Amino acid sequence: MFKRFVMLALIFTPIVILSTISIKQFKENQMYESYIFNNVSNNTQETLNSIVQIDQIFKEILENDRITKDQVHLLETYYSSILFSYQRNSNLANQFNRRVESDSESVKNSLRSISNFFEKIEKESFKSEDESIAITSALRGKMFKLKELNGLWIKDAMKIKGVKQEGSKVVFNSKQYRNYYENRSINNEFWVDLLKDINKSYEVYIDKHNLIDIKSLL
Repeated sequence: MFKRFVMLALIFTPIVILSTISIKQFKENQMYESYIFNNVSNNTQETLNSIVQIDQIFKEILENDRITKDQVHLLETYYSSILFSYQRNSNLANQFNRRVESDSESVKNSLRSISNFFEKIEKESFKSEDESIAITSALRGKMFKLKELNGLWIKDAMKIKGVKQEGSKVVFNSKQYRNYYENRSINNEFWVDLLKDINKSYEVYIDKHNLIDIKSLL
């Protein structure tokens, strides 16, 4: 009887141990996946919000033919925000073997160039914080073209829940976005699709205007 008990113990103890380890690893993997997806979701939200805000600022500037230092600073900030959130999600896509076609480095370099462009305007064109200046025909042309590129990204963004047209403007409802995607997993590739769409729209824009890159436009 005792021998039988020992044999059973020898058989089932490793199974129990392995099961315990497996359950622990499963829970740890779930926690890690949840953590990564939360980062992905936050990065995507940052990208979407910035694209929508840029659209509104460009509309205000082009309608009034004037630009304020605050608007320039916001444009610089939002383009930097897209750059960093886009870069973080691109790195995560590579980490999880999600193929993002096209040259994402060109998109990153262009976002950096645009942000630097507005940073230079902010430093060189304004004498006071609350000053507004008339935009020159050259600056208007550049902003119109940048608005066109952002317009393509607006269309890409509208494929995602929470971004929609309301009257004459596009809005981003972060609560609706969160409610819809909060129970999704890393395997839901809406964030990868957005990266691909941003890349594709950028390529379409560059080809249409026969540009080497955005820097040549600025």
